[in-house]
Amino acid sequence: MRVVLRWVARAGLAVWDFLVGDTPEVLVVTLAIVGITFALRAHNHAAVVVVPICGVLALTGVVWLGRARITSRRSRSEGH
Repeated sequence: MRVVLRWVARAGLAVWDFLVGDTPEVLVVTLAIVGITFALRAHNHAAVVVVPICGVLALTGVVWLGRARITSRRSRSEGH
C-alpha cells in the first residue's frame, strides 16, 4: 500500500509541475479563458469576438511578464 501511495504522490507532483512549472500565471490565464469560453457557450457571435481577444491579451500579458522577469534578473546580476 505504501508503494502505491508513493507512486500516486509522485504522479501528483509531476502533474503539478507540468501544469504550474515556472509560470503559474499561464495556468491561471488558461483557466480564465476556459471559464470565459464556457460562459459564452450560448452566445456564439460574442464568443467569436471575445475569446480570440482574450487569447491575444493573455499571450501579450504573459510575454510582458516574462520579459520583465528576464530584465530584472539581468539587472540584479549586473549589479554584482
